[in-house]
Amino acid sequence: MPQKEKQNAIVIYPALVVSPANSSKAPLRSSSARLAEAVGLAEGISLNVVFSETVNLSNIKPATFIGAGSVERIGGLVKGLDADLVIMDCQLSPMQQRNLEKVWGA
Repeated sequence: MPQKEKQNAIVIYPALVVSPANSSKAPLRSSSARLAEAVGLAEGISLNVVFSETVNLSNIKPATFIGAGSVERIGGLVKGLDADLVIMDCQLSPMQQRNLEKVWGA
C-alpha cells in the first residue's frame, strides 16, 4: 500500500495582549510555549508544519478572530507555502471558521 503524503500545515497561536489593568488574566504559559505545543501536536498527527507564528491581538474580531491584516498575510502564506491546513490554537466560532476557510481556501 503506498504511503500517504503528509499534508502541509500552518500553525497560528493568537495571543491576546494583556494590559496592566488586566494582568490577572495573564496566561499561565508563554506564547512561545503554547505555539511549540501546538506545533508538536500537529507533527504528532503526521502533519508537515511549514510555518508557525504567534499573532498578537489587542482584541478578538467577531468575524475572523484575528485582524484583517493578519488574515490577508496568512492567506498569502497559505498560497505561497502550498498549505492544506491552517491550525488556529484557539476556540473559533463556526462563523469565524467559515470566514477564514473562505478567505484562505484551506
